[in-house]
Amino acid sequence: MLRRARGILAEMGELVAGVRPAGVGALRLGALRSSFIGALMVRLQEDLPGRELSTRVDSSGVVVAQLLANDLVDVVMIGAHKGHLPACPPGVLERVIIDPEPLYVVLAADHRMACLDTIDLADLAKDWWIGPPGGDDGSLAVFREACEAAGFTPRLRYTNLEAMDAEQLVATGQGAMMCVPTYPGRREVAVLPLSGQPIIGHRVLRWRPEAVTTAEVDVIHQATVDVYSEALRRNTTTLPWWDRHPEAHPVLWSPAPAPV
Repeated sequence: MLRRARGILAEMGELVAGVRPAGVGALRLGALRSSFIGALMVRLQEDLPGRELSTRVDSSGVVVAQLLANDLVDVVMIGAHKGHLPACPPGVLERVIIDPEPLYVVLAADHRMACLDTIDLADLAKDWWIGPPGGDDGSLAVFREACEAAGFTPRLRYTNLEAMDAEQLVATGQGAMMCVPTYPGRREVAVLPLSGQPIIGHRVLRWRPEAVTTAEVDVIHQATVDVYSEALRRNTTTLPWWDRHPEAHPVLWSPAPAPV
């Protein structure tokens, strides 16, 4: 209940301050917290010079999707497990930008399995786990289902932590956690793919066509793919298994070419 209340409080604060910023060129974006949100904003400011951009971020795809449903943003870039995002409201359009997006496991660098190329989820049955943030978007439920399919119930020691806090706990051996492919990591941890890709996500764009043109959506789409790709290249250079396991790579979808 407290997690879901975050979205309500955010909406009330926005309503008090004024729903839509003044100015014809205003463009309101909603997005999940990520390691590349800063690079994305720089890119969009360059590619959409006629727009005054504002951004709201959250750890939960459900909260971000609700911001669009309540007309508090014009376009959102969200990720979640399939079947766990709210349906598109009437009049809202959607397109896929990344699908599938396999999730990886993060272990302490001195973990007994940190030297492996891939790891079975069942091999971590006795480990403590740090629950994913934004559990109201289905990430915690999907994680539990994957663990139970592997034959165990996960032992959750911490839940709903921000990335920096969770990373510190993993690095000091307090538990394992899941991460997306653009997770930057640190020297004190090891990032490994899970055999069989038991936990898969995807990312989509949603927008209101009366507020954002198709050409602008194409720009946002391409910018997201580009900064995601750059973060991926930067963060996977230290992963020894990356080139040997293309099946664990996310699949990025470029905007469809304009008809001739």
